[in-house]
Amino acid sequence: TGGGRSLLFVGGEEDAVVQLSHGAINNLEKNAPKLWRKVLLSGVGHWTEQKDPEDVKHHVLEVLVAHR
Repeated sequence: TGGGRSLLFVGGEEDAVVQLSHGAINNLEKNAPKLWRKVLLSGVGHWTEQKDPEDVKHHVLEVLVAHR
């Protein structure tokens, strides 16, 4: 969407990659200019879409509706 925000970051709080990248994830709002929303799912590890498919689907649908 042109200059609009269109990046959705969904990760699991229990994901080792998320935990190791804590600093970068905390700075996403500053470092990713097209960030629309950052979501960290509680109790979810790696393979976020497989561990909590309904919550991931909800957030993906939100960004699609917001940017149509």
